[in-house]
Amino acid sequence: MNNTLNNLFIAIVKKPLLRGKQKPNKLFRKGRGFSLPEIKAAGLTISEAKKLGISVDNRRRSSHNLNIEKLKQLKIKYFNNSL
Repeated sequence: MNNTLNNLFIAIVKKPLLRGKQKPNKLFRKGRGFSLPEIKAAGLTISEAKKLGISVDNRRRSSHNLNIEKLKQLKIKYFNNSL
């Protein structure tokens, strides 16, 4: 269970494409943090995300559905345990 919780804290971002060099299964990599649009789409504020220990990458502007779902799951797990 702890391993799956640790996976929720890892953001997934797209790699830059190098024409002719990329394999189809290597399109994503671990990110530095979650973007502001992803955090807002999950229903969290930036201060709540930082309290949960979620890293925020201010440089990223993209929003990936996989990351939004991870944040929603993390929010549900955290707030259900705190009740």
